[in-house]
Amino acid sequence: MLHIFGDSFSIPDTDKEKVFGPNKESVTYLPLEKSWTTIVNDSINNSAMYTNDAILGCSNDYIYQQIREKESLFKNGDCVIIQLTNLYREWFFENKPYMAVHMAVEMTAGVDVTEEQHKALEMYKRHLYSERRLILHYNALLDALSFRIKLWEDQGIKCLVLPAFHNLPGVEGNLCEVSGSEFDSEKTSMMYHEKTGDLRFNHFSEVNHKILADKIINFFTNNKNVNLKTGFETMLLTKDNI
Repeated sequence: MLHIFGDSFSIPDTDKEKVFGPNKESVTYLPLEKSWTTIVNDSINNSAMYTNDAILGCSNDYIYQQIREKESLFKNGDCVIIQLTNLYREWFFENKPYMAVHMAVEMTAGVDVTEEQHKALEMYKRHLYSERRLILHYNALLDALSFRIKLWEDQGIKCLVLPAFHNLPGVEGNLCEVSGSEFDSEKTSMMYHEKTGDLRFNHFSEVNHKILADKIINFFTNNKNVNLKTGFETMLLTKDNI
């Protein structure tokens, strides 16, 4: 059995119809036969059912909660992929874990949150926000995960932790670097995102879905560390084709 936890880098193919743009319009992604999560599952799980609890825009708190809720289902021989997200995301609204990006995205009072919630967020940013606390919180999470991964390994459960934003020991690079390197320049990346948002499912072009999947499969089958710095197709998107 394969178990996957994470954010928009790891959401399953079935979520394509559940994602909406800033004005609640449907998002039409670029053509993609199979995402990296499906390719990995087809290979190491023989295409059997797998669990994928990744959701876009969530925080590491939410990811860790999902892990603790589901780990009783892990069994000998299972594979677990934990894709960590940005340490600066915070999960404030219990029923809206996908809105943990409030520090990076401007929220509209009366639309995204209530007037009272918006005021509370602004007061939090002004009086209570602490980068040091978030970094300490993230390091505590890594310590907790290390402990749990050791317990799982003793039960014959293999785990891969994939960094999306912040590098981690045991993995070279991170998923943001892979995604960003598909552009020929930072200016092109900015133009693309301003024009359409990101229409690459999981933030990757199809060729890099396959490459990432192969690296992960190699980790689980041959114990080879995942390198996110090399081997990917780069500069696929230019100002002339975005």
